Amino acid sequence: MLGLYVHVPFCAIKCPYCDFYSTKYTKKYALDFVESIKQEIDTYPKLEFDTLYFGGGTPSLLPIEFLNEILLNIRKHFSLKLCESTIEINPNTVNFDKLSALKALGFDRLSVGVQSIHDNELLKLGRKHTAKQALNCIENAKKAKFENISVDIMLGIPEQTIESLSKTIEKLKDVQHISAYILKIEENTPFYGTVEVDDDEVANMYLFMVEKLKQFGFIQYEISNFSKQGFESQHNLKYWRCEEYIGLGKSAHSFYNGKRYYDRNIITEEHPATYSERAMLGLRLCEGFSIKDFSKAEEYAKKYESLGLLEFKDDKIALTPKGFLVSNTIICDLSG
Repeated sequence: MLGLYVHVPFCAIKCPYCDFYSTKYTKKYALDFVESIKQEIDTYPKLEFDTLYFGGGTPSLLPIEFLNEILLNIRKHFSLKLCESTIEINPNTVNFDKLSALKALGFDRLSVGVQSIHDNELLKLGRKHTAKQALNCIENAKKAKFENISVDIMLGIPEQTIESLSKTIEKLKDVQHISAYILKIEENTPFYGTVEVDDDEVANMYLFMVEKLKQFGFIQYEISNFSKQGFESQHNLKYWRCEEYIGLGKSAHSFYNGKRYYDRNIITEEHPATYSERAMLGLRLCEGFSIKDFSKAEEYAKKYESLGLLEFKDDKIALTPKGFLVSNTIICDLSG
């Protein structure tokens, strides 16, 4: 079944490391956004979806009544048989009442942009919430009866150490899912040319984090994603398994009827789920991908197995944590 993604472009501020499309929130822009989403919904036939994901941007900046209007139109036009309904939030944009309202709207999974529980690291990232706000947000989410909470954390933050990362993990160990991203310095961002990331230090942090999360019952299922048993992101798994989904909103991507779209424009004329693409996405997952029909890949894979970067799992190959650190090289080699 399809997944449905709604891209909400609004941010209170632009983080200095972010190059994603976003715009400043105003009520007028938000009203225009809601109308444009409603119009876009009407261009589709009555499709069935089993996952719903509001991402951005900062979707939690939208007032509850605006979110409700979008959801009403989604439910009116589409058939929903949801196993998961996610909304991304920033800790300083919600309180207990808003979290309770989000739960009442039907969201059953939160993705919280925590990044760190250390104020000095949050300041270095240009984040506007504090560590206390982040932890209070998680507690309020639990009180609002959310039982599926995911948090984002970041590696490679200026001034971050393995010890500070360890404390962040320990403080967040009671959530159900953790997405851990390495700080990447993109061109055309304020961090470009001013902030450097020590690759060796980050590699050590990553391998430490994998083991630390394992101690607290988190299972790694993708390069950057860890969950308690049964709490993998069902929506994001669609991307990595080359399953189809619809994206609503400016800059949203879609994979529908065998074609990829960006902002409603076709960007591939032929079916995009080629061997190279499936290999690239499949190797992001700890479950790996099948190589039974690809003898060339198996030949290369044995080389990486001997280096401890890859392992064979029946008829599949999968990267190890060390392999994930050089995944781009391996994926290019195997899928070329």
